Parts: sequence; structure tokens; C-alpha cells
Amino acid sequence: MFKNKVVEKYVQNLQDTDNIGTTLLYSKRDYLELYKVVMDVLRKNKDASIEEIREQLYQRSGLEDVLRKVYLEQLKAPGAVISFGTFRHQDKFVIGNKQEIVINDGKINIDMQEMKEDTIFDIASCTKLFTAVVMLRLSLHPTISLNDKVTKYAPQFKNLENVTIYDLLTYIPLVTERRIDNAKNIEEAENILFSARVKTPSETEYQDRYNDIAPMVLKYVIEKIIDMPIDQYIRENILEKLAMSDTHVKVPSYKLNRVANSNYAISLISNGGIHINNNSPLGVATDRKAVVLGQPEGILSGHAGLFSSIDDMVMFAKSLSCGITIHPALYREMARNRTPDDIVKYDGFKYTPSYGYLCNVKNNDPRFALIYPGLSGQSIGQTGWSGSFIAIDPLNDINVNLLSNRTHNRIVSIDPNARHRLPVGLIDSSNYWFDRKTVTDACSKLALQEKMLEDIVGEANVPLKTYKVRTLK
Repeated sequence: MFKNKVVEKYVQNLQDTDNIGTTLLYSKRDYLELYKVVMDVLRKNKDASIEEIREQLYQRSGLEDVLRKVYLEQLKAPGAVISFGTFRHQDKFVIGNKQEIVINDGKINIDMQEMKEDTIFDIASCTKLFTAVVMLRLSLHPTISLNDKVTKYAPQFKNLENVTIYDLLTYIPLVTERRIDNAKNIEEAENILFSARVKTPSETEYQDRYNDIAPMVLKYVIEKIIDMPIDQYIRENILEKLAMSDTHVKVPSYKLNRVANSNYAISLISNGGIHINNNSPLGVATDRKAVVLGQPEGILSGHAGLFSSIDDMVMFAKSLSCGITIHPALYREMARNRTPDDIVKYDGFKYTPSYGYLCNVKNNDPRFALIYPGLSGQSIGQTGWSGSFIAIDPLNDINVNLLSNRTHNRIVSIDPNARHRLPVGLIDSSNYWFDRKTVTDACSKLALQEKMLEDIVGEANVPLKTYKVRTLK
């Protein structure tokens, strides 16, 4: 397969990093095919600048066709802002609209507003990464252990006396006696949360352990340790130090015009009826649990509730990759698969999920692999219900960030009994996880080729911290 020992060694190194902490996902031939494309472009454009070479790689990648299909043809979300690349270069895409409609007095009015580069989004469950990072930072204190019991810090969780911080970080399956999102106020919501218990084996058989309750409980543990609100700690120790000025729990009023509309999510219920959510105006999270626990007032619940921009999320991703926000050793622990034996049934399939500390890690099943298989085995990722995505690969210095408002004016959930009768004229975004995956895989693949390009031409010939912005309409 290899005629050049240098190329063979380079490809072997890529495969070695891919295989860290997981089984083989990407073959040497897979990496070589990507590498050959980069070399072919270089050979055919010998006098071109690196920016021109990147443009040629982009044209060959087919990424734009993927983006146009998902967002401008199938309209799976009103719009998106996407950024991906290496430590030295980021590609950025601004696509579609941040708003399509408004509803006044029960009447739907068209109100198209273009997506902007600095749009602020509800990042939903990507908030969990911040919660995990805070807890890992605190674990460096000599008196704090991930094996500590939850009730040592939060005795109000009386049903969790045998649960540890480690258990919470690894999504121990928890359930409450009633639904938190049905609570009428924060006091009622907290009382429901305090009833959390571990699910029984019969309740978890073939079920995904991923849940919001574990990071919600962890928030109370953290706040007892730091003796301050978790959002204050995040602001003072992460956001301000990284100059992430557009990341908020409560978006300032003067920035609300920059927030992507995530309101008017449509659910199809079992009797064929339609429910339209009208409870997420600009600056209010789509997650009702986060809302009832105080997000509109600036209280962060640990599992969701943060709003952010693409530039801020890229900064956060790079800070994790470079060991700025947490020590590299802690990051490596975060990226280890902690769920090797779980088996989940989904839509007739069986698969094994892969979770680290409140994040996804590399998965061996290509159907359900959040993270592109060509990225390293120390990659982590997370998604959000509202349409967000983040993937971080520190060994290849690659990050992929996607923010979108897929819950705006879209069908986001369908009862199985209603799937055969989709209403005419409504856009189905209920399988957005898979639609978005086609986009993020294509972005990751191109980012990996751009990393190869940088390695081939050498640091001296690669400008530091450049970016290319493209707008698709």
C-alpha cells in the first residue's frame, strides 16, 4: 500500500491516535485516501498559497452540497452557524435564517431574519460540558474525591445515599417521582428533583443511560463545594478568562435581538393532534426543566440553560484542546469511555453508547457515532436539543462547532402512533440528530484534511489563526 516510508509513518501515527481508548475505526487505507487528495491538490497547484489550497480542498470535499441539502433544500433547521478547523485555521459558515415566523394573537406572521455571524444560540445540553469541567477542576482539591457520596455535599437527595460524584459524571440512570417540567415554580421543581432515585435494572434494560437528572444533581454538589452559584464560578473562572463575552445564562436585554429564535417547536401527539410550544421567546431556554429551575432569572441548572455564540464555543473548544481550561490529564479522564457494557435498543437496532464524563466519546458503531471516526480516540463531543453540536480532538488540534435553531417552526418530536400521518406543510426535524451528523461528519473530514495540509507544508508556511467565512442563502 505504501511506497513512501514517511507517508507510511504519518498514516500509522494517525491510526495510532484514532485507536487510543477505542477499537479500530479508521483504517490506514481510509487515512491514506484523505492524504492522497491533499497531495494531489498540492501537486496540481504548486505555486498556490495555502489559502488557495484550502479552497481547492473545500471544492473537492462536497461539503457545500451537504450543507445546502440539509439547510436550504430539506430545511431541517431555519439556519445555522458552523465553525470547524485546526488551531491555526477555522472555516465558518453562516446559513439561512435566525427567524422565520412570529405568532401574534394566535396568528402566524412571516418574519424572516437572516442568520448572522454573531448570532447567539440556546446551546441546551452542551451546557453539560461546562458542568463536567467545573467538577473536574474541583476534583484537584485534596479534600474532594470523585468517589465522594452525593449526600456528603447535598443531603437533600435522600434517595441517593449510595451514589457518588463519579456516578453522576457517568450518567447513572436517575428518575424523579414526577416530571420537573410540569412544576409551577422553582420550589416545586426543586422538591421534585430532590426525590431523584436510581432506576431499577428492569427500568434500564436496553435503555440509554443518558439523562438530565444526573448533571442537575451534580450542580447542587458543586455549589455546596464552591459556596456560590455555579454560573458565577463559570463566569469568573472560564468565561472571563477566555473572553467569552457572548455566553450567558440570562442574555442581556441589549443582546436579545442577536438571539436565534427557538420558539414554536411542534410536537405531534398520539391522537394526531399538534402542540406548538410558545414558551421559549428570545433568551428563554427550550428546556422546560432549565426554565422552571430559574434560567430566565439567571439560575443555571447544570444540564442546560446556557446561551452562546459560535466564536465563544470555538474558544471554549480550543481551551479544552490546549489544556487551558482543565489540565490535559483531567481531559484524558473526561474522554475515557465509561459505558463499555451498555446495550441499547433503538428503532429495531441494538448499539452500545459511549460516554465519558458528561460527554460523548468515540463510538464503534458508525450509525450512532456522534464523533467522526477519523478523529482521535481522545475526542469528545456533545449535542443539544435545540440543534447545537461540539466536537474536540486535542491530538489533531481539531474542533467542530455547529449552532442551529432547529426547534423554531419545525416538528421536533412525533409520537410513534402519529408518524404515519404527518401534516402537510410542516417540516419534520424529529431526526435532526442524524441530519446534523451528515454535516458534522463532512466538516470533520475536511478539517482532518486541512490538518494534513498543515503538517505537510510545515508550520513556517502556515499563517497563525486565520479564518474563512462563507454565507449560504
